[in-house]
Amino acid sequence: MIARIVMMEICPEKMEYFKKTLRENVKKIRSFKGCLHLEVFRDCHEPCRIFTISIWECERDLENYRQSEFFQDVWPRLKKCFCGKPQARTMEMIEELQP
Repeated sequence: MIARIVMMEICPEKMEYFKKTLRENVKKIRSFKGCLHLEVFRDCHEPCRIFTISIWECERDLENYRQSEFFQDVWPRLKKCFCGKPQARTMEMIEELQP
């Protein structure tokens, strides 16, 4: 199991478009093969800083999603809203430390 965290700085004047685009597509992302969970958060002190946290069965499932036609359509539309370069990290679970 892996987690993918993406931090995005959204231009204030593009925030509504960003939220609308994400809202229209979040169910499709959550239903993508291998996606176990997806949440979207806003920084409490910097409201234009958005984080997506997704949980995937494996890195291959995440990569299949990132290479999909769906992602290739949605990501450029979201990217138009960014004020800077997004930062992403992929992490694997340490199984022996889980309950």
